[in-house]
Amino acid sequence: MLHFVFENQCRFDSEDALRWFLSMQTSFVREYVDAATGEVIRVPRSWSYEEMDEFDFSSLHSELVDVIIKFFYPTENERWLKNSVNELAFLDGVMSFI
Repeated sequence: MLHFVFENQCRFDSEDALRWFLSMQTSFVREYVDAATGEVIRVPRSWSYEEMDEFDFSSLHSELVDVIIKFFYPTENERWLKNSVNELAFLDGVMSFI
């Protein structure tokens, strides 16, 4: 899904930058408070399978779908996104995780 969005946008110059942006729009961040300023600092959590259970992965996926539609494809819906990602995965010869 990340690869599909990256290939179809011109806002970010790397998949890592896109991943960071998407993560920051979800609840999958760690929040720290700067003791000197009181400012809350948000740091994206890893998307690694080893660091998430099935519930967390499913929740992250759901939030990412919503964020992607909101910021990149506001006139489309989840079904369109899933079909588009699956089509790209089929053309690339890989399995989609959607």
